[in-house]
Amino acid sequence: MADILPGPVIFVYLAMLAYTAGLLFRDQFFLRILVMVGASCDAIYYYFYPATPLWDAMLGSTLIFSATLFGLVRLLIDQTPRLIGTHHDAFKCFHAMMPGDFRRLMRFGERHRAEHPVQLTEAGRIPPHLWLIVSGKVMVTKGSSSFEIAGPTFIGEIAFMTGEPASATVEALPGAHYVTWRTGDLRRLLEKHERLATAFSATMARDMAKKVAASAQHNDMTPSEEAMAV
Repeated sequence: MADILPGPVIFVYLAMLAYTAGLLFRDQFFLRILVMVGASCDAIYYYFYPATPLWDAMLGSTLIFSATLFGLVRLLIDQTPRLIGTHHDAFKCFHAMMPGDFRRLMRFGERHRAEHPVQLTEAGRIPPHLWLIVSGKVMVTKGSSSFEIAGPTFIGEIAFMTGEPASATVEALPGAHYVTWRTGDLRRLLEKHERLATAFSATMARDMAKKVAASAQHNDMTPSEEAMAV
């Protein structure tokens, strides 16, 4: 090997270069690849340079390589949309959510299709669930006013965030596809996964902004009142 390279010490420099370059990347994929390259170079150096291989040091480099490889595989799985399964329509409703986070979210959710009008919230009662209308429409009734909202949209997000009773009665109309989550389970999931919570909150914020913008079409409600309706 010394005939090909200027001594095994070159692997020390390659390892340092790989580790340093990895710290310059924000992308987790390239960071992990370069760490694996550095660990491999270290292991090669520990084998060829001493009079006898430094097995303990090689074991350490191998563990670093293995842990980084495991993290890389998990990262690739998290970023693979094909593993979402049959929930691609629901996945499109979320803003900047990674496929892996969405799969975690759907483990706590249930898919439904309304064959007839299904009451989701009742005015004056705290809803036990949060709903995402993936497609179709819901009927919102607040006082003497009723209007339809088309999906994708959340139902019960204000009650979910504040713990207050719903201020409107909402029914899913026949043909609507929706996902339902138990509020307690969903809160615990979001507390456990910060990245998922950030993407989930961003999607709810966009949905609320859309409702406020659309509320100008109803003369008997102010924008804030209609946004709070669901």
